[in-house]
Amino acid sequence: TLCVRNKLYPLVITHLSFVHINRFYAPYCKACKAFGVKFRKLAIDRGDRLNAMGDVVLVGDSRFGEIEMSSNVILCKKLQIKKFPTVLIYKGGERLSEVLCKQAAIDDINKEIISISLEF
Repeated sequence: TLCVRNKLYPLVITHLSFVHINRFYAPYCKACKAFGVKFRKLAIDRGDRLNAMGDVVLVGDSRFGEIEMSSNVILCKKLQIKKFPTVLIYKGGERLSEVLCKQAAIDDINKEIISISLEF
């Protein structure tokens, strides 16, 4: 999972080969904390596998990022993030989906990744 700052965000989401799944959260939000555990598990299951040195040993089908709201207020406003946790899904720099995260949101996100991967 990648933590991103305001200026790097456009660079991160424009990689053409991968679906980018980005979680926006607030540190004080209980729902964000609970969802974060599930999000990180999905990142482990579908993202790149790294060895102890940080080298990619198995390429996943998606890239995952976490953006903390208070450190990225301008970015959250620019992307019109109004509720937390929210997940934005991109491919090739194009915003494909927005998911307001509730109980079953991980299943919805996983289905969205599969659907997007099949389209491209």
